Amino acid sequence: MTDSTRARLPLWAFLAALFAIAGLHVALASRAIHRTSPTFDEPLHALGGWIHLHHDDYRFNPEDPPLWANFAALAWDPSRLDLNTQAHDFIETRDRVDAQWDVLWNQLLSQHDRDPHGFIASMRARMLAFPAALIVSFGLLVSTLLIRSPHRHTFGAIAAMLIAVDPNFIAHAPLVKNDIAMTLGFVLLAITLLLIVRRITFTRIILLGLACGFAASVKFTGVLVAPIVVIVLLTRAIIRVDWNRANPHNSLNSRRLSTRSARLIAASFAIITSGLISLACVWSVYGFRFSAIPGQAGPALGWQKLDERYIIARNTARLARGIIAPPGTPRDDGFVNLVYQLRDAKVLPEGYLFGLYYVHGAALARSSYLLGEISVTGWWYYFPVAMLVKTPSATLVGIGGVIGWWIVRGRRTSVAANSQANQHPATPDVAGASHHATHLGVGFEVFAISLPAALYFVTAIGSNLNLGLRHILPVYPTLLAVAALACVEMIRRRLASSRVVLGSCLAVVLLAGTEMAINAPHHLAFFNTFAGGRERGEELLVDSNLDWGQDLPLLAQWQRENPETELFLSYFGTADPASYGIRYRNAPPGFMFGSELETVREIPGRRVVLAISVTHLAGVYNPDRRDWLALLRQSRRLDTLGGSIALFEIPPRPR
Repeated sequence: MTDSTRARLPLWAFLAALFAIAGLHVALASRAIHRTSPTFDEPLHALGGWIHLHHDDYRFNPEDPPLWANFAALAWDPSRLDLNTQAHDFIETRDRVDAQWDVLWNQLLSQHDRDPHGFIASMRARMLAFPAALIVSFGLLVSTLLIRSPHRHTFGAIAAMLIAVDPNFIAHAPLVKNDIAMTLGFVLLAITLLLIVRRITFTRIILLGLACGFAASVKFTGVLVAPIVVIVLLTRAIIRVDWNRANPHNSLNSRRLSTRSARLIAASFAIITSGLISLACVWSVYGFRFSAIPGQAGPALGWQKLDERYIIARNTARLARGIIAPPGTPRDDGFVNLVYQLRDAKVLPEGYLFGLYYVHGAALARSSYLLGEISVTGWWYYFPVAMLVKTPSATLVGIGGVIGWWIVRGRRTSVAANSQANQHPATPDVAGASHHATHLGVGFEVFAISLPAALYFVTAIGSNLNLGLRHILPVYPTLLAVAALACVEMIRRRLASSRVVLGSCLAVVLLAGTEMAINAPHHLAFFNTFAGGRERGEELLVDSNLDWGQDLPLLAQWQRENPETELFLSYFGTADPASYGIRYRNAPPGFMFGSELETVREIPGRRVVLAISVTHLAGVYNPDRRDWLALLRQSRRLDTLGGSIALFEIPPRPR
């Protein structure tokens, strides 16, 4: 028995391994369902999904398409939440988007008898279907990419395991948020693109359209699927390789797609058909109704107010960059103008187009934090830094090492191949063209699966919205898939035995899992060993990278252990601290739904402690208090709960 044969993993064992790995990931992630408080955005998304599903009303929570939230909302009995849609704050959301926060507090979070924690926890449990599907789909993607290798199933399982033990994926897996669902969408897109560039069939075109429709219905950055599909399929048509199946009756037509014109026609057909399918998917998510509000025929939302928000955001971004320009109108922006044209033509539902516009404007100017600096327009290197400090150390080294080797080795191989080709030029055929290959090269297949992640990453870098690593989670599966391919190439070129390569990969999995376990259960606040761990996290990044309002249970436990302490609390989140039994005074910068702010001060005869979320402590959203917060950061701490809530004795003591 050869070394290669021993390394093979049977298909049945591979599938069983994928489901076991998915089960492990879900088990690790499910611990957070009840043990952490809802993160800042979760209650809004949860209530929004419930309103979309049970009231067929899309004015609420416009920042995301509703497919994933509707799925989560299936978990909650509609009779248990009696929402008053005739209340003033709910009606006001038609014209003023910010009124949704009033609805959230007045009709859910402050109504403890409605069990807001149970409401969100039930949806969290349902959200775990997305990471489970992601693990299985990703393993299949890697196996499909490596189809010519006897080790394809083994590397598929190893790559899936690296996703499963990644603290960032574990942290976001149960959250009522669409980042994991979007990652799944891009993995499904990569699979269907890989299949269709190999052989084009009606079935694969339909699957491509469904994958595009899923991505576009989960997050507004899903609109990137349109240029991705066009670029990949047209490029495939231009490549001088037959585009057909062994059995022509199962292909797009009965002829071999051996000419460029035939391939271009097939690609155009696939682009149009998949586009129509994805368009139908988006319409279905909005109930095949144009108006966002039931009973309306035309536009029903506050577009004029949205224009005003956009102008303010654009002017803020310009001032931050030192640009002095006249205010202008929103239609000066080509993207905004396109949205209005699509609205007037009713090409897409109003709720979808309104959300696209809302997200576009919101991304122009938003306070963000990186390496101790604050900016409203972000940094191009924000996400590369976030990846360097939050990716598990072993995973970082493993991906960088094998992909770097492949790039360097591939370049040397190409140089050698070109040199040999110059010495032995191709023989032209009777038509004057050289013979071309009958199979696609691995380079184009890598291009096909990498373009979605690459375009997504470039778009994120160019955006002013720098809030967390979660925004680029769809990049990780592609990196791991390419790394798996590099490992296979290492074995194929006999630079190392399969035993050595597989052993090294398993060591990476073990080390990554160990780093995850050491930092458990505080997965959201994870920072790798190279970055100094969770203790150094707030010096590097905050917001959803570290402190997203998730540690109220830890604060409640601390207060139970220190019952005589007077607690001032400055909480960055939307969950009600009182619902966890926390007795506190609302301290600046303050809990957004809390009582009137009180100055932090000494109280005679009482021990006084200030608990402040580290996002507030960094001064990200409180420019008028940054001097005071800077002095506080230089004081001695009692503790930092979960990495997200800092405790200071009052008066503060110097370090």
